[in-house]
Amino acid sequence: MKPVPLFCIYIIGFIIFYKIMLSIGFEQKFFSLLFPDKNTSIKKEKIGDFLTPEGATKPLTLTKQEIGRNTWSLLHSIAASYPNEPTEEDKKQLTNFIYGLAHLFPCKICGSHLLKMLNKEGVHANSREDLVNYFCKIHNIVNKVLNKPIFDCKKAFDFWGGDCGCNDI
Repeated sequence: MKPVPLFCIYIIGFIIFYKIMLSIGFEQKFFSLLFPDKNTSIKKEKIGDFLTPEGATKPLTLTKQEIGRNTWSLLHSIAASYPNEPTEEDKKQLTNFIYGLAHLFPCKICGSHLLKMLNKEGVHANSREDLVNYFCKIHNIVNKVLNKPIFDCKKAFDFWGGDCGCNDI
């Protein structure tokens, strides 16, 4: 199985980031820079604390649980497609991405917990197997805090590995 190109990982990351930004009230100016077409403008009226796109009937929100599930899906997918023998640049980019995620995470409590784990453990990204096990380990730390089942990390690659189709052009 070939690793997924970093470009695909960045696209997936941007999509999740974009969904999260929408859920916390994307400002019209930035939205209009991304989509200058008049049909995609945001109404000035608010529903609750969130701006809504034309025709929306409810705020653009994700719950803390949805943000968490989407983020874990992204992280485990990145790990499963990470190079078996990453370059120093791969390791640097991954470390910057994870620290940036902790810093910008919409749930500030979750972000600060992730940052504490990162500062204590560092990022383990010397190989695909190393990263898969590392993300499984920190996911289980979170699962334990949330009283959720602990995942058998020996099965992590079998569960998260595989071809996502990103290499199909």
